[in-house]
Amino acid sequence: MGSSSMNKKQRSHQAYLKAKANYHKRVIPKMKTCVHCGRRRSSKRFSKSPSNRDGLQSWCNLCVAVRAGKWGRDNRGRVRELGRKRRLHNLAVTRARSRDWYKENRIAILRKEQDRRRKDKLRLQASARVSSALESGKIRRPKKCSVCHRKCKPDAHHDSYEPSQQLKVKWLCPPCHKRWHFDMKREGRSS
Repeated sequence: MGSSSMNKKQRSHQAYLKAKANYHKRVIPKMKTCVHCGRRRSSKRFSKSPSNRDGLQSWCNLCVAVRAGKWGRDNRGRVRELGRKRRLHNLAVTRARSRDWYKENRIAILRKEQDRRRKDKLRLQASARVSSALESGKIRRPKKCSVCHRKCKPDAHHDSYEPSQQLKVKWLCPPCHKRWHFDMKREGRSS
């Protein structure tokens, strides 16, 4: 079969494959002008495109992102429908992958779940003991935060939920309490 019997689509595909094979030989310019916005930008601001002579897309990444965002907003129904179709199409694959992952990690998952249940049980137990101690007058809630000294009704914070430590609490206002947990999580320590 000669090149004359190839249709336009086949010739275009062959040209694309040839350009892709020679892509690594190209010299990419340092600067390029976006044909959409007309701004001269660094070549790093353009995605690769083997079919173009210089190896870069003609629109800069910013213009492409703006166009994609506008299309998404203008076609919300279609985007939702495409997403729904994709999820349904991939449902069996996703379920099989999840099943396989669970089989491989079952013991670790169960151990983590047991630890979480144990910790939650101790946390609830500690909270109940503090409430009971407050009601009986065994401990008193101060009228200000122990960190920022702001007048408020502070929360009881436990450094440890272990039974011997359940009544040893810090009295923190809600913002300080939230910040304390955030800092602990950021440092990688459990709270």
